[in-house]
Amino acid sequence: MDQIKVQSIINLLNPTKKQIEQSEETNTNVILEIKINYLVKSGMQKQEEQLALDREMLDLHLDLAVTSLNGKIGSADIQYQVLEYSQKDSKLKIITDFSSVNRLWNSLMMASATFDGSTAIRFDLINITAN
Repeated sequence: MDQIKVQSIINLLNPTKKQIEQSEETNTNVILEIKINYLVKSGMQKQEEQLALDREMLDLHLDLAVTSLNGKIGSADIQYQVLEYSQKDSKLKIITDFSSVNRLWNSLMMASATFDGSTAIRFDLINITAN
């Protein structure tokens, strides 16, 4: 990844107060493209595997992640909408506003297990754009 793209990702994930104000005036949102990976324990070694996560389970997992930032239920006031979800490719597109993007990404990074605790979920950022 080139340095310009990395810097633009950092800027979008950490918007300034001025960027947030401008985005509210222009109604600009941020779109996160995310790859969902699962870490499955296989014997003594950990091995990454692609497993299917149905849409209902994905929605439950996202809701839990964004409503319990830093382990406190209701502590994150994050507005988001799932634009696309491909169960086959385990790819997800989420839209949010500039003021929520950092909290949304942090909450997804902290949410690392399925409800039964047996499988770790990792959200990898593929792309981030402002529209």
